[in-house]
Amino acid sequence: YIGVELASFFLQVGTNVHMSVRSDLLNTFDSDVKAITEDSLLERGLKLSKGNSPVEIVQDGSFLKVTMSNKVTLKVEYVLLAIGREPLTADLGLGNVGISLDKYHKVPVNKYGQTSAPWIFALGDVVANSVELQPIAYKQAILLAEVLLREPRATTAPIVEPVVPAEHLATALFATPRAGSVGLTEEVAKRQFPGDVTVLVEKWGPCCVAVFDWYLLKVVYRTSDERLLGIHIAGKGADETTQAFAIVMALNPTWTAFKSAIAIHPTYTEDILFLTGDEDRQKGNWRRHECNCAE
Repeated sequence: YIGVELASFFLQVGTNVHMSVRSDLLNTFDSDVKAITEDSLLERGLKLSKGNSPVEIVQDGSFLKVTMSNKVTLKVEYVLLAIGREPLTADLGLGNVGISLDKYHKVPVNKYGQTSAPWIFALGDVVANSVELQPIAYKQAILLAEVLLREPRATTAPIVEPVVPAEHLATALFATPRAGSVGLTEEVAKRQFPGDVTVLVEKWGPCCVAVFDWYLLKVVYRTSDERLLGIHIAGKGADETTQAFAIVMALNPTWTAFKSAIAIHPTYTEDILFLTGDEDRQKGNWRRHECNCAE
């Protein structure tokens, strides 16, 4: 996630970038968002190696020599590791008050953010099985304050974890093109509702189109009741537009209700209201390696 954003930035300023990933790019993102992002990186010159990691980095004059797990050696100026973080919980003494950590050293909580020690609460990235996003921690903090400061006579309390249902979860990818997602990916939706998912998708690029004009519009909904499950977009301003879609998704709309909105012309996202299927994806020329553009 962060590694993709940084690779995109360095490519944009003219740096030669070699990126290795342990498995695949953007594992938690929708497959079409992953595809357009990967194709853009490759189109702009990224050297991508999947299933491969550095095993040794040594100084070699004014350069660094990097030996990869596939025995390939690279000679580079800089190495940037975007490998995530571990929670610093080991020295907090949580075990002394009966709080057990999960295998990632994160803290399990109940729906009110309460640990197994009832007077201790946790929120943010340190919470087990939570989503590591700043807005999630921010919203958890607001809701936890409401839990702790509620009226003594109150019979209910806000839910702190999960802070929103999966269909409302929004995030943006600050690469080129910008991308954003709200709700379930196509893959997750089909696992949760087998045989009951409709996918509508349209894409401009990668074939025979300048990379800065690429865009993606995608809607995922439950066929039986038209409940909107996910919206995934990429293109200019997609990060800003995703915030508006996140507000809409919080209202649990149906596809019919969603597409009843008036389009704003000329914008590329207006076409999301007129999506009809995924025929273009089935025809081919959907990925960069499938392109056959005349010179």
